Amino acid sequence: MFDSMTEMVEVIELIYNENDQPIALYIRNVNHYFGRLLGKTKKQLINKKTSSIESTTESSWIKNFARVDKTRMPHSFKNYEAEVDKYYFVTVWKVSKNSVGVSLVNITNSEKNEIELKKRQKKERIETDFILKEKGTVLNSTIDKLDTMKAKLALQKEEKEERAAELVIAKKEKTKRIHELVLPKMNLPFERKRKRNEQLN
Repeated sequence: MFDSMTEMVEVIELIYNENDQPIALYIRNVNHYFGRLLGKTKKQLINKKTSSIESTTESSWIKNFARVDKTRMPHSFKNYEAEVDKYYFVTVWKVSKNSVGVSLVNITNSEKNEIELKKRQKKERIETDFILKEKGTVLNSTIDKLDTMKAKLALQKEEKEERAAELVIAKKEKTKRIHELVLPKMNLPFERKRKRNEQLN
């Protein structure tokens, strides 16, 4: 059953120092699928130090393995292996004293698709923000122009009202002047008659 599994499975033994800190990992068992993906036989892998096979495993996974070994609580996490450019979903569980089982599922395709999707979404957000900013600039410019036009119209209205007021005053002055000129002429015949009457008397 162990060898028939279609995921990479291994049993890891943790080596601790005198301060009970994990310092090394040894492979104690693997399934055929694990060996096939690494291009090695089970014999080439079993009882080998993990750092002699995968240099990144020793430093990046040892803390997770030690935590499961100490707490007996299963733990899962994602991990990227830069050397092979692959993503794995890793599950770790307690097997026996100082030993844990490790299952690795290749999730490279789904992770890369998700990364590409996030890149596209980020690019779309940047493009959308740029378009909105451009439209905002145009809108603000239009608003400024409308405000300027409104101010000019208000000034023109004020000038027209002042001119109309000036015309009303001018008209009143003109009417007053006409009265001043016409009324004396209208009274002139009466004034002459009055003077003649005074002379006769």
